[in-house]
Amino acid sequence: MVESQVGKAGGEKWKSLSDAEKAPYAAKAEKLKAEYTKKIDAYNNPQAGEASGDSDKSKSEVNDDDSEGDE
Repeated sequence: MVESQVGKAGGEKWKSLSDAEKAPYAAKAEKLKAEYTKKIDAYNNPQAGEASGDSDKSKSEVNDDDSEGDE
């Protein structure tokens, strides 16, 4: 099948699904969109993340810093 035919067949199948059959996909899409929006907001407003205690360091880097004093 050509890519355009695959896309067309997928679209037709999606249209034929009931709302109940689409619900799990819609819920997953909503969750992923919320995560994406949160990440985009954090990227576009880096100062907002700093005010809430977030930093550029990953958790492993923070833990590495803490263990240096134990040696």
